[in-house]
This record gives sequence, C-alpha cells and structure tokens, in this order.
Amino acid sequence: MAIVLPRIVAAQGSAAVDESFVRGRAAYSPAMTQSLLKKVEAYCASADKSARHKVTAAVAAWQKRHADLLLENMRVRSELLDEVNAPAAKAELDNMLNKQVPHQVETDYKKLIPQDASKGWASKAFVCGVNAGMIEQGQFDLSQLDPQVSDYLRKRISQPGSNGVATP
Repeated sequence: MAIVLPRIVAAQGSAAVDESFVRGRAAYSPAMTQSLLKKVEAYCASADKSARHKVTAAVAAWQKRHADLLLENMRVRSELLDEVNAPAAKAELDNMLNKQVPHQVETDYKKLIPQDASKGWASKAFVCGVNAGMIEQGQFDLSQLDPQVSDYLRKRISQPGSNGVATP
C-alpha cells in the first residue's frame, strides 16, 4: 500500500515524484506498523503468562528501536496535514490516514492472528510466540519493511542544525 499525494510536493522529474511517494509513506508507515504490533500485543494479553510477556517485551523493544522514527513519522504527518489546502487533496489524505491505513492494519492483523488461533490456550500461546519471534528477529523493523522510508526519516533526523527537529 502506498499513499499517492503528488499535489502536496511539486513534482519536478521522477526523483521528485519518488521523493513525494516516500514522504507520503513516511507519514503513515511507522505508525501503521506500531498499530499492528499493538493489536497483536492486545490479542496476546489474554494468553498465558510466558507468551504474553514475550510479546509485550518484543513490542516494547520494537518501540524503543523505532522511537526516533515514530517521532519523525508524526512530524511528517503533521507537515502534510498543514500543507494540504485543496479539498480533494485533504479528502485523499484523510481517506488514506483514517480509512485505508486502519483497514490495512486489520487485514495484516488477520494474517498474523488466524481466526482459529483463539480456540485454546496452547494455540493462542503458539501464535503469540511465533509473532514475538518475528518481532524480535526484526521482521517488522522499518528498515526491513520499507527501507526507503527508513532512510528518508533517518536522513531528516540527521540533518545538520535540525536539533532533532527535521524539516522537509
């Protein structure tokens, strides 16, 4: 899933278009993954203690690894919301952030947590353990899921004189 908001960034050649697509994804990608992992964590909250703690620890470690990217994600989102003036672009951005992203989280969640996974403690513990392992192994890290967005956000964060507050 990729957000397409070419009206927000004036396209000047394919490099500018690519940058606008990456910037658009940077507005939702880290937060979308965090939301998915929090849903998995909530599901596993009622699992047995060891499975529950393993998922909780894995999600907390993921959040710690991505803390700077999540903050920059919020800045990019805020910038895009501030820049959108045309009603059609506002509607497109609103649709993406408030409808498509939550829908994609739900779709991905259903892939991670099969419907029959809650039929017993052992099944639930197994599913939670598998998901915790994937999180621990970095399969949900932004550098793996969307390296372009990861690089884009890190570049913004490391800009000289930004004092941790990146600018577009």
